[in-house]
Amino acid sequence: MIAMYKGLVKMYDDGANARSAKISDFVTEQNLLRALSTLNINKILDAGGGTGRWSSFLAKQGFDMTIMDISPEMLGMAEQKFTRDNLDVRLVEGDIENSPFASQEFDLVLAEGGVISITPNPMQMLAEFRRITKSGGYVWIDYLNVMGWSLLQPDVELKMQLASVEEEDIY
Repeated sequence: MIAMYKGLVKMYDDGANARSAKISDFVTEQNLLRALSTLNINKILDAGGGTGRWSSFLAKQGFDMTIMDISPEMLGMAEQKFTRDNLDVRLVEGDIENSPFASQEFDLVLAEGGVISITPNPMQMLAEFRRITKSGGYVWIDYLNVMGWSLLQPDVELKMQLASVEEEDIY
């Protein structure tokens, strides 16, 4: 998994410039802002935060942000953005299935970008999210359907196999 991101880091943000990504990001931003405006949230973990797109957005809204990613290259790109934009975001390299965080440390754990769809053990990740989220806190997760997940696969044979799945199977 880490090797896959090492190869993708330079083009990772390019995908964010696609029209479909911009539309999806706008909708996510609006939904996040609406939800967060009604909740008592301060400390947020951007789990599997990649190059820091959501950490940047939420830090600019005034939230206390921590980003964690398994890829040091992704975190390096994120750190460049945070420095450029003068944002105070804590960076942590590690595996979200076994994080170094204290129990009940975060008001919100955010896993945007299909993190649950690409983690090797989603149930372990969810258990870890429960452990590090404060009592009464929140977890925000999106996921990739089979078509979206197939786009992330570096193995061309697996990518084609997933992309050819019947529509009924996706549902």
